Amino acid sequence: MSHATFQQNARPRPPHSFPEQARVLNLLVDDRWSEGGIRRFSQELISRIDARFAVSRLSAKWHLQRPLNPINPLWLAAELNRRRPDVFWSPGFMSPISSQAPFVFSIHDLIHARLVKGIRAAYFNSILRPLCKKAHKIVTVSEFSRHEICDWAGLPADRVVPIHNAATDRFTPEGPEFSPNYPYLLYIGVHSEHKNLPALVRAFAASGLAKECKLLLSGEPDAELRAIALALRIENSLVFAGFIPDAELPAYYRGALALVLVSTYEGFGIPPLEAMACGTPVLCSNTTSLPEVVGSAALLVDPTDLEEIAEGMRRIVFQESLREGLISKGFERCSRFSWEISSRKLCDLLAAAAGTSPNE
Repeated sequence: MSHATFQQNARPRPPHSFPEQARVLNLLVDDRWSEGGIRRFSQELISRIDARFAVSRLSAKWHLQRPLNPINPLWLAAELNRRRPDVFWSPGFMSPISSQAPFVFSIHDLIHARLVKGIRAAYFNSILRPLCKKAHKIVTVSEFSRHEICDWAGLPADRVVPIHNAATDRFTPEGPEFSPNYPYLLYIGVHSEHKNLPALVRAFAASGLAKECKLLLSGEPDAELRAIALALRIENSLVFAGFIPDAELPAYYRGALALVLVSTYEGFGIPPLEAMACGTPVLCSNTTSLPEVVGSAALLVDPTDLEEIAEGMRRIVFQESLREGLISKGFERCSRFSWEISSRKLCDLLAAAAGTSPNE
């Protein structure tokens, strides 16, 4: 499959210039996140913290095995009061119960509060929500999530700051392609309920594309999805790729006919940006944060309308002019999201927080 040539706008950037400050600020970060989108957000931003800060990290011996454990806020408070940094930042939903130092923490979305029950919802609604008012700022990843968090926590708009995700440099159209002996539509992500995978499989069956290509999903075989495929007689066209290491993801994007993502809820949605950066067209939902992320560079569909999803799949597979247009728009769109821009925004926010009292 051919891809359009990637042309990145090379705009000169002025050198960093920071206001004079009396000393280097001691920034304590919670870098214990080991998987998922929070891990990527954490690693990309922590690696770009600028020279205004001396970065220290939480003790590795206190593992983040159970992030929703109510002891977490108490332990963080004790650790912050012992170490007394100028400012603390958690890239995920971890907040101290109290702190002598100003602190900032991140809430990427409200899936735990809105879409699940039990301990996760209890943690978000009973513990984390009141702590939002104690933070200097809350960092989130989209305007959609900012509005949701402000409404949920009763915060004014300026207390929640969107700092976007981005695709890393390895996501480019140049490089190896994953090349099985069949063309495929690609899904990348977990198999959670909000990812709407049963609808994706049903729409794929309704599209009639099972004779043309396969639907390839990241993750291990899923009994529910297999049962749906068997009932709709497309079991031979549904493929589970298992865990795909980060280093191999670009090849999977490059080899795909398109990325398909019909989630009913996303706080951001990194896979569409990664696919666009690799020169792969995107079909995704027209709800929550996804239109904000993809703009006009993806084919948007109603995730509750199986026939609309199916027709979108047919169009993106068979209409070459549509595919070429989406690829071209995708390169331009993903170039607007940059870890460098996001890191500068975070560092400015943390520097401002360091100059405040905890309750300011």
